Amino acid sequence: MHLDKDTGKVLRKVPVRGLSMTANFVYLRSWTGPQEIIALARPFKCLDRRDDAPAPTADPEYVPFTAYAVNVNTGQARKLATCTAQDFFPIVLPGFPGTL
Repeated sequence: MHLDKDTGKVLRKVPVRGLSMTANFVYLRSWTGPQEIIALARPFKCLDRRDDAPAPTADPEYVPFTAYAVNVNTGQARKLATCTAQDFFPIVLPGFPGTL
């Protein structure tokens, strides 16, 4: 979505291609250049909510995260890398330090 820098109003929406926005949690991170932003995708996971299910552990499990570079003009996503982590915060990506 492109916003007007002065008013904040939506100028246009750009659909993302090559990355499912409905099957993943998507976290926007740092810019790779003037036209691309990194998006981290983590697949949705349905949790077992049975009454007899074991209690969750204090240490979160490792899950796959895939980094994509998304062109903000065309919406085209290209896969960069896949890794496993317990959360998206400790994943180090290029760009401005501390960018979430």
